Amino acid sequence: MCLEQDAKYYDEHNPTEMASKISRECTAIQTGLSEKSGQILQAAFGFTMGYVFAFTFGWRFTAVLMGCFPVMMMLGAAVGVIFKKGISEEMRSYSQSAGYAEQAL
Repeated sequence: MCLEQDAKYYDEHNPTEMASKISRECTAIQTGLSEKSGQILQAAFGFTMGYVFAFTFGWRFTAVLMGCFPVMMMLGAAVGVIFKKGISEEMRSYSQSAGYAEQAL
């Protein structure tokens, strides 16, 4: 989102929504970088080491699991898309309501 917009932009969008939207997005980025990066590293390491141990001690079960892996990846991607769509709709409604609250004040 650029801070300099044409007049048409302000006809279609509430200008008071911008401050609350920038604040929420900065908070979301800070939260995502601080907590989630460690969780992602931990999950990736656990996933990798789980497969190493599984191939070492129970290779038959691991072979079956590897056959199911593409299906699990597709389901995970579908869930990610659904969550992303829901979060974007939620953020849009929050920014609109914050703009109305700021106008009221």
